[in-house]
Amino acid sequence: MRLRKKLIGLILAPVMAATASIATYAALRPAQHVKAAAIGTHNHADMTAWEFGDRLPDSAGSYYLTQDVTISSPWELPGTVNLCLNGHSITKNGIEGSVFYLYGTGDELNLFDCDKTEHYYYIDSNYLGVVVDTKEAAEAGNPDRNGSFTGGYITGGRGYDIDSHFRGGCMAIDGGAKFNFYGGTIIGNCPKLSDSGQSSGAAFVKNGYVTMHDGASFIGNYSVRSGVFSFNAGSFTMDGGYIADNTSKEQGGVMATGVPTSITGGKIFRNLSLDKSIGGGAIVIAGAPGGMHIGGDVEITGNHTYGYGGGVNL
Repeated sequence: MRLRKKLIGLILAPVMAATASIATYAALRPAQHVKAAAIGTHNHADMTAWEFGDRLPDSAGSYYLTQDVTISSPWELPGTVNLCLNGHSITKNGIEGSVFYLYGTGDELNLFDCDKTEHYYYIDSNYLGVVVDTKEAAEAGNPDRNGSFTGGYITGGRGYDIDSHFRGGCMAIDGGAKFNFYGGTIIGNCPKLSDSGQSSGAAFVKNGYVTMHDGASFIGNYSVRSGVFSFNAGSFTMDGGYIADNTSKEQGGVMATGVPTSITGGKIFRNLSLDKSIGGGAIVIAGAPGGMHIGGDVEITGNHTYGYGGGVNL
């Protein structure tokens, strides 16, 4: 197993004093560009053009967006869907509810993007990524936590109960459903800002399967627990992509408890955990019966916690 030198940041002890300021933490980690490359097998010639701007498909199939989409209620996946963002955005209008629900063994979302348009973002006072048009606007929004990414994006999710207190800002996955993330960016999602239960900014996975590949990115999501939270059953596999600038009260980037976890590619950087006890700026692994594997070309760098494990806490 070959690990890059930057994986030195993976330590299992307190790495910074709790008195260190977020500004100091961020200033040490300059803005970075997240380059999303077209990846995964999809061809627009074999897909249906989705020409609606106020809803998403209500039947299984393969689609590509032709315009930005704004929805007022969560999209309940209608089976197996192949969806290409095609450089467009999907925005939830801020009313409580995740952007997507994946709730059964027949639900499988394969998300693609094949656009190279550059977007800029900054992290606002609620720790959420905000997409703006220019680098100057991003730097003005937050001089310490800003950057850019390429292609389409999904934003505006505000959490959902799977049980009485489990929430996924962008998506809630349960019942053996699958999410295969090949392209696009999930940014600026969170549970209800007043939520104090277990939650995830981007994807809460109670019983499901998530794979993440080159071209995919989770950026600027906020939660009580983590950017990506896999829980109870299923698996989390990351062989490419980016998990960056996510913030949580307890675990910044990824939390996996009770599920097999494999992280062998991509980059996990500049995630922030505010907790002084659990920690895990990048990753927290707890009780994974199938084991935990970190290796290959993964790069874990520039993450921060006020507790244990700036990189990884086991």
